[in-house]
Amino acid sequence: MLADKPAFPSSEKNGDGLHHHSHLGLTLRQYLIAHAPHKPQRWFEPAFQPKPGPFVGPEVSDQQKHEAFRLQHGYIDRASVSTESAAYSDFTTASLKEITEWTIARDKARYLQWPAAWADAILAELEKEKP
Repeated sequence: MLADKPAFPSSEKNGDGLHHHSHLGLTLRQYLIAHAPHKPQRWFEPAFQPKPGPFVGPEVSDQQKHEAFRLQHGYIDRASVSTESAAYSDFTTASLKEITEWTIARDKARYLQWPAAWADAILAELEKEKP
C-alpha cells in the first residue's frame, strides 16, 4: 500500500565505507499529515456527534419573550418578570450554552481530524493514478 511506504528512504555509509545504515523516515501518510494545510477545507466534516436540538421551549407570548430577552441581557432583574418569562429565559440560555459548547467541541474535532483526512484524500487520488 502506498501509504505505508517510506516518503524519503535513505541509505548511508559510515566513515569506513563498509557499514550501511538505512533510514526509512516517515511513511508517506505521516509526511502528508505533517504537511496538511493549516485550515481545514470546506468539504471536510469531522466524525462527531450530531448537532443538538431542535429545542422546543415553553409556550410564551411575544411580550414574555421580550421580557426574557431583557432579563438575559441584564436590562431588568428576575424579580420583575413573570415565572413564564423567567423559565423561557432559562431555557434559551441553556439551549444557547449547549449549542455553543457543541460548536467549540466540533471545531476542535475538525482541526484534530483534518490532517489525517487530507492525507487520506491525497493518497486515494494517488492510488487512482497508479498504473
